Amino acid sequence: MIKIKKVGTTIQDAVVGANGAGAVVTFADQVKIVQDFTSKDEDFAATFRNLHSADSRDGKLLDAVAKGLDLLANRPNARRRVLVISARARIEAAQ
Repeated sequence: MIKIKKVGTTIQDAVVGANGAGAVVTFADQVKIVQDFTSKDEDFAATFRNLHSADSRDGKLLDAVAKGLDLLANRPNARRRVLVISARARIEAAQ
């Protein structure tokens, strides 16, 4: 989780760009918009610094993707729209 906390400004610069806006959606037991669209570098970076991983058997990855697509669908068409997905791999051993 330490690595994801450090990439907030990198994503803002490289993916969102100087004239864009980014939002952050999390998922575990529920889907949450933890940062609505913003173009402020510090807000975006602070959101990433405050993220934490959560264990969940009911991961909502597909629900989060759907929420992200809904958010992007409501953005102006003239803007570049990108969906970045980050999830922690979980390996479970058979017992």
